Amino acid sequence: MDIAEDTGADDTFATIDYSAEAATNMHAVTTLLKYGTTYNWRVRAIKTFRSGPWVTSSFTTVGEPPETAVPPSAGPMVGGQLSFLSPLDGATGVRNQPTFSWGRRIGTTGYDLVIAEDIGRDDPFAAVTYTASTTTDSHVPAVSFRYGTTYNWRVSALSATGKVPWVSSSFTMGAASGAESYELVASTDSRLADPVVDRRGTLALPVMPPPEPAPAEPETTEPAPQDEPAVAPPPQADPTRVQFEPPLVMPVVAPTVEIAIPTWALATVIGLLATLVLLLITVLVVVGRARRY
Repeated sequence: MDIAEDTGADDTFATIDYSAEAATNMHAVTTLLKYGTTYNWRVRAIKTFRSGPWVTSSFTTVGEPPETAVPPSAGPMVGGQLSFLSPLDGATGVRNQPTFSWGRRIGTTGYDLVIAEDIGRDDPFAAVTYTASTTTDSHVPAVSFRYGTTYNWRVSALSATGKVPWVSSSFTMGAASGAESYELVASTDSRLADPVVDRRGTLALPVMPPPEPAPAEPETTEPAPQDEPAVAPPPQADPTRVQFEPPLVMPVVAPTVEIAIPTWALATVIGLLATLVLLLITVLVVVGRARRY
């Protein structure tokens, strides 16, 4: 069996879109066909070492269903817009890591899921917490959601003809009642994608005694102020008498003059004196010898 889209060409089976062999007189096509499209199809019988003649026919697929609004809790539907199964719109007390499911849509190749924390802005998906793509009609996120927090979530289907518009809903997580352990996560990312602190353990808060009252301060009595002895004012000068103060005489200090004699000059003087002494001794010796003769 062969199926080919009718393109108006002379050879109606020039491009075959689907081909299969079956052992019975029925076969279910496993490939998605286009909406509102005419196809030609043919079939023939096959025996050992020979085949019968082709029998040809044609058909036209139905048009794509209109995108109609469906209440989020109306259950699954075939074609058109998606519908939510769980969590229902406005659900409260949802347990952590819930299973998100929606009505399966015929002709889809996948689904896009977006979950955002409701932070009160006009755009309900301004703070996206989790995104995923899946080929099934349900998904369990691999992250935990905050207790007592409202989230918005939406789903869109992908098909060969395009993308189905988003369908949105909301739910509120339940409180952590009866918990035996807690997890503390701290991160600079609002989605806690890269935590800097991730600790788990039991909650054990010691019972703190009430604070003791502060001791009362003893009352102190201030002594009565005593009269200070009167201090006589300094005598005032007589404006009619003229007083003279002796002039301030600075002592005269004689300047000290230091004469610095160079070393070479001192050595020259000593050498001259030594030469004179030798000459004087020589003269005395000569005079003494002359007197002997």
